[in-house]
Amino acid sequence: MKNKKLRAALALTTGLFAATLASVAAADSLPTARTGAFSCGGNYAVTGAGVKKQAAFWTLRNRNDAAALTVTGFRIYDARGTLIYDATVNGLPSSTNNVLGPVNAVLGAHQTATFSTDSLLDQGALTPLPGSHRPIELVVDWSASDKALPMTGGLTRVTRSGVTGEEISRAGFACVETRRGNDD
Repeated sequence: MKNKKLRAALALTTGLFAATLASVAAADSLPTARTGAFSCGGNYAVTGAGVKKQAAFWTLRNRNDAAALTVTGFRIYDARGTLIYDATVNGLPSSTNNVLGPVNAVLGAHQTATFSTDSLLDQGALTPLPGSHRPIELVVDWSASDKALPMTGGLTRVTRSGVTGEEISRAGFACVETRRGNDD
């Protein structure tokens, strides 16, 4: 009986040790970089003689516990690949939650910023596009002073009634990482 308890205790201890090593290895193997980029789709339109209004909301996230990430590029392209907004020329627009903007391009640890096509239209960063120039694409470049978890992004597309403003539909999509590097 004493031998069974000893084996059970040894098995439990070995299992816990192995699980601890596995979780440390998993944390150490998370992808890190000093620079990167991601791309998100999007759209904004008023259709059906004002019956429906579609807008895009882009969310940028810093998932790091300590590292800050800097937005170094914020570009919007139309469906034909024409650059229609470039923050290096026009300045970073203000996020809807005022975390990022013209005077601050840095997302601190666990900060999140949201940009919307409605807000960008209001700021003059975007102008209405004909249907042949939609949908649009946002490309965000970022950097960190040392290796860090990459900045991530998401798109929420919202369709509202152009008459009542009531939400008709909502869909969420992950942005796609397009580049990751350790440029010094």
